Amino acid sequence: METSNNENEPSTPESVRKARLIRRVPILAHVVKQGLCSEGELLRALELVTFVDGEYIYCQGQPERDVLFIEEGKVLITQRRRSRATSTIRPVGFIPMDSSGGVVFARRSTRRRSQIESEMEIQLHKHEELEYFGEESLLQGLVARILNAVASGAVTCFVLPEAAFARLFAPVHELMLHRHLLRMHGVLAKQRVIQHFSARQRQFLLDRCTLEHYEDGARIIQQGDKDDDRYFIVAEGEADVVLDEPLRDLRRDDEEEMGVRTSIVCRKTIYQGFGEMGILCRPRTTHVVAAGSVICITISRKTYIGASQLIGVGGVDTDAEALLAMSLMEEWALVVKTRNLHLANPLVSRHLETFVKKFKAAYMQKFEGKTLYLDLLRRMNTDSTLADEFPFLSDRVAWEQPTSSLSITRGETRRVLSLAPAERSPFEVSFMARLLEPTAFIDKFDRPGHVDKLTLARGIGRFANFLTVQKDKFLFRQGKIESRAFLILRGNINIVNEDVNTLQAGLTLKQYDVLATLSAGDSFGELSLVTRLQRSATALAACEADLLVLERAHLQALMVQIPGVSVQHAMVGRAEFLATLSFLRDGDFAQCIRVAHDLQEQIYEPRHLFLQEPVHLRSLYIGRTIPNQPKKF
Repeated sequence: METSNNENEPSTPESVRKARLIRRVPILAHVVKQGLCSEGELLRALELVTFVDGEYIYCQGQPERDVLFIEEGKVLITQRRRSRATSTIRPVGFIPMDSSGGVVFARRSTRRRSQIESEMEIQLHKHEELEYFGEESLLQGLVARILNAVASGAVTCFVLPEAAFARLFAPVHELMLHRHLLRMHGVLAKQRVIQHFSARQRQFLLDRCTLEHYEDGARIIQQGDKDDDRYFIVAEGEADVVLDEPLRDLRRDDEEEMGVRTSIVCRKTIYQGFGEMGILCRPRTTHVVAAGSVICITISRKTYIGASQLIGVGGVDTDAEALLAMSLMEEWALVVKTRNLHLANPLVSRHLETFVKKFKAAYMQKFEGKTLYLDLLRRMNTDSTLADEFPFLSDRVAWEQPTSSLSITRGETRRVLSLAPAERSPFEVSFMARLLEPTAFIDKFDRPGHVDKLTLARGIGRFANFLTVQKDKFLFRQGKIESRAFLILRGNINIVNEDVNTLQAGLTLKQYDVLATLSAGDSFGELSLVTRLQRSATALAACEADLLVLERAHLQALMVQIPGVSVQHAMVGRAEFLATLSFLRDGDFAQCIRVAHDLQEQIYEPRHLFLQEPVHLRSLYIGRTIPNQPKKF
């Protein structure tokens, strides 16, 4: 470890790095922006430290409570397993002792973690660049560290000493403590509306969430409010979910309201969330009232959108938000109806509510994210003419009932694709064609000019099969020969490279490297329909997935039904060109495919000089003339 502390801060490169860190770390930028401390005070307080791979930044039992901000690198937070015989932490390796037998820890002393220590420690979480760690010791009033921090690779940090942290950050200590507790208990991963977020997205929310205090009886949420766009998580205390239901006289035709019945539907306790409608831009469906003093962590819609846009460059998926909002409202309506069945027995009512919510949440996980079922349901909602093509499905689904509609759509897809081709009715073939029509899978086939995409999709829908694969199951293995192409209807598939290394005689180690993760609408394996090459990679289900399967026999039947249809693939085109050359004319097409696999296409300008470099002498150039274009090789 190296330490640097230059007194002439404003004129040094180190001070420039400190200023950049202050602007980029949200909590540092917050305290400066709110005027809690000046940037100059932070510049003087921060100290630069560096660590090498595997080095302890601090250890359990070490009596220092500094806070560290990561400029570069990754830090692992670990905890040593406790002995079964005692509740004390077992020291491993050499630890210095004083004359009385007590453990001596030098302030900011570091050492490399041994192999034995790494095996005895469990990793709790990992901190990335521009995150901070070590704050929990002072915030929880601990006299020594209860966790380990280990450098993963080279790490550069800026240290905020304990005294400066206690003095400058006092106004945000409570906020930082609750953020730490949310991370340690994995609270965000359990919230319905954000459980699909990645670790990076959840950290984005943690860095920008705020704290709100409410007294007993205060309304945290107002029923019908359209302006409040925050999501709440109870950090301390409890809150009641209160429903105002209008009373009507059903004997009168005008159904005039006779009053309002107010009832407590449920109670939210620590680390439970509420307010999904606000973050999804929908009116509030209930009141939420503080039952005693309550502290809530709040996440605004602006922060939620910022986190959702970290992955990818697209905007907010409003259709997906609408689907989630309708699913939550449908679930809430079921909870209210179930509760009304057993008003005399609140215990039965509570268990029924829990059952309904857990069942709905678990079932909707099947359709989280992008699926072709959701895409078809969305298009049926916007284009009513599609419903006339397959009334056996459209009469049973509705955009306002997403759970049952998605389930019915998936069930009908599986049923139709499980039928023999001759048994599929025109309505069922049209249903499959509309499901496949917007996918890039259709564009991977060459077709005559008079055949449109929908006609080709009908042909594929006539012959293809259905397959469901469970999580961590293989679709095919690297090196195997088969003839199937796949289109993902639901779920994710990992394309994996299997690398086998021989460590010693009789001992091998197989490593799996994920090359790509394919989602719904993606297709793969179509080259195997026209070649007999070995699979170049392994396909592994990342979760339960539904797939449409097109086999070589299906392609041949499709080519008979629609003459002129063939698989469109750059490698196939190159192989067909090679088959016309004299030195490959007598070989089979599979041989041309193998040669085409190693070819690269390049376009050269006129007067290009070949064989100029020695490396060119080992290259074979095959010229192909394209009308009105430069020569292509």
